[in-house]
Amino acid sequence: MKKVVLMTLTLVAVIYIYFSLFAEDKRPVPEKTFTVEELAGFDGSKGNKAYVAIDGIVYDVTNISSWKNGRHKRGLRAGRDHSGMLRKSPHGNSVLKRMAIVGKLEK
Repeated sequence: MKKVVLMTLTLVAVIYIYFSLFAEDKRPVPEKTFTVEELAGFDGSKGNKAYVAIDGIVYDVTNISSWKNGRHKRGLRAGRDHSGMLRKSPHGNSVLKRMAIVGKLEK
């Protein structure tokens, strides 16, 4: 009996991890559209908010500790599109769920 319970809990944990890492974010995107130039103003410096764009969605990273003052590991800076870098990161898109969506990036 203990073995069945343990296997069930393991399966539930694996499913939860899979969906938390790879499931598409279904949150609504505000109508606000940012140009690349506008996004650059949200660089986290001098009291500005820190925003980043990922796959056309703009996220607020102002209060994310790993984005202090708009700077992140590997020299990344807020106010830019980091879609390509996110795909190369070890955490993938799982971190996006912690960030507020503030709009979309103009195409």
